[in-house]
Amino acid sequence: MLQRTPFLVGETHGILSRPENAVRASSDRFGWTSLYASMQRELPYEGRFPAVKDQLIVQHIDGPVTIDRLNGDSAERCAVPAGGLHLFPGGLDSASV
Repeated sequence: MLQRTPFLVGETHGILSRPENAVRASSDRFGWTSLYASMQRELPYEGRFPAVKDQLIVQHIDGPVTIDRLNGDSAERCAVPAGGLHLFPGGLDSASV
């Protein structure tokens, strides 16, 4: 049987590790192998994030939140309502602008 290693924060896009984000909970200590989950309070930020193999799904607890992000080479702005989701696809670089 293939032994799987835990899926830890180091395998994620790096958004959680930004110093302005206050982590409230994460799955690091549970040893999960195919899912990483976290809850944090994020302040507005800009950043570019290298591709990772996994998808990032963000659910906004508060809202609406205005998000400016790059989609390929073009910037797009969207408003995400409270409870809304947005997705950063795996295998693609991403950015928040």
